[in-house]
Amino acid sequence: MKRSISIIMLMACAAICYAQTEQAAENTAITVSQENDSLIDSNQHLTEVEAESNQLRFIMLSQDKVDRKNINTIQIYNHQAQLLKAINAGESRKNGGRIFHFDDPDRFYYYAYENGSKARLKIYNKTDFSLVAAHDIEPLYEEVIVGTGVYSLAGLNADKSRLFMHVGKKKTQEILIFDVRTGVLLQRVPLGKYKTKVTAYNLGDVLVATVNTGKNRSIQLIDVETGQVKFKKVYEYKDVAGFVHGDYVFYAYVTGKRVDTVYQYYVRNFVTGELQDFKFKSYSQLAYAENKDKSSVYIVGNDIENNKSTTVFKFNQGSIERLPVQGITIKPQKLLLDNQEQQLLILGKSDLTVVSLRNPSQAKLTDLPFDVGDVVFNESGSHLYLKEGAGSEVALIDVASGEKLARTGTGRPGVKFGQFMASAALLGVGLNSGYVYFAASFSRTGMILNHAQNRLFVINSKTNDVTLLNADDLSGREAIATGGGTYMVYQLAHESAPIMVLSQEKINWINGVTGSLISEFEFDVLSGIHFDHGLIFVSDDEQTRVFSMKTSELVVTLPGADVRMVNVL
Repeated sequence: MKRSISIIMLMACAAICYAQTEQAAENTAITVSQENDSLIDSNQHLTEVEAESNQLRFIMLSQDKVDRKNINTIQIYNHQAQLLKAINAGESRKNGGRIFHFDDPDRFYYYAYENGSKARLKIYNKTDFSLVAAHDIEPLYEEVIVGTGVYSLAGLNADKSRLFMHVGKKKTQEILIFDVRTGVLLQRVPLGKYKTKVTAYNLGDVLVATVNTGKNRSIQLIDVETGQVKFKKVYEYKDVAGFVHGDYVFYAYVTGKRVDTVYQYYVRNFVTGELQDFKFKSYSQLAYAENKDKSSVYIVGNDIENNKSTTVFKFNQGSIERLPVQGITIKPQKLLLDNQEQQLLILGKSDLTVVSLRNPSQAKLTDLPFDVGDVVFNESGSHLYLKEGAGSEVALIDVASGEKLARTGTGRPGVKFGQFMASAALLGVGLNSGYVYFAASFSRTGMILNHAQNRLFVINSKTNDVTLLNADDLSGREAIATGGGTYMVYQLAHESAPIMVLSQEKINWINGVTGSLISEFEFDVLSGIHFDHGLIFVSDDEQTRVFSMKTSELVVTLPGADVRMVNVL
């Protein structure tokens, strides 16, 4: 599903953010297997992707560094690499300008940092490339999230009528809200003078801002359409937590420390103001998982009034059902709903449990073999695969029994471990990654099952390779070297799409059925990825190559030097 929110995810020097990240992947030259050599020099080869999307236009941001300034140029190309428009976007400093790749059919957005108190926002028309509005604003608020990346937030609401941005410094933070059709700044919503975390919900229609420093700690809910604060609670020296599902805000204040911690939770309809019949004291912060159509949300916590036992609720349109999970005590760090929406995975620090929604009373506790950085269910939900976070092992769990069926290492034997961290990544890349806001250490980019569900592909960012394993028992271990700084394995839903493994220096295309290497391509800069169109953009000093993630073929070559980011307009 396409989403309008795009968070600018700045991933710290080896931390993929989720999403939107910032800084850049780097490195070398050009190697493609012989069968694809003919594609390199010719834009006349009409691929399947071109045939499907020959009306695509591409937007490129180039930066020429002069002294300590970046001279930014926006270029628009058609699918035949013909230049339609070049725009002088002006000067910038620090990391330079960037294009926000929001899912907006009518507008595109350019942002540039100028100094500690000033940045520049420009809104352009996608039809004739004219400037709709330009604003001098405060720079985007950024905060280092230890071990994950850099937080930064901007995006569109669900109907794409409003642009919101979290700007300012520690003591002067605001949410800016713009009318994207006229370009007018509609609202400035003050956030206070302390570190503030803002999270977007309901496809960007609602923002929740929490402050957990200082005397008066608060949670407030902002309606992006109107700019109004629909709900706010302030507590003296008590931390707050909360999230939104539909028209309901779940919020809590925190008392006590360590083993005496209590989260007192409430639920309120923020449209009507009505307080719901839900007052729950939890030893842990609630974890939650929505179903695909967002009609229901599952919630898990630890019931203080029942010896901190694990408690699961289903919330639907204001009604709350307590599921009969019994005999389980696990402090949830993550809650996941499987693809069939039949099972919940509750992941703790040292153990996990899978709750069948058909028979929740039969949940079983499984000790974790290691710290978990990634999890994958198979399609039937019978098997669960775990990838080690700090290490390089994987494990296979039988969901029905909770038994560990297999465990093995990954990587090429005898290869010396490097220093690149697995969550590293798409630094400075233009992504249309939907809604994301700060780098998540728990990412879904380290391990996948192929479409046939019989092979497991696991990256090892220490030995810089991808390991192939038989999915039923983790046997048949073999590894393919994928280049320094390997950080991502991905496969489009398209039936015949190859497995794509990204490193800091090359794209690796692997046959998802046979596990054989199809081709590899070395690059200088990974400059963009568009997941909806299945395209990946890599640049060098002279040009940008656009590859199809459906076929691994070269779609088009775009001219241009000093490229910072490229994507579909």
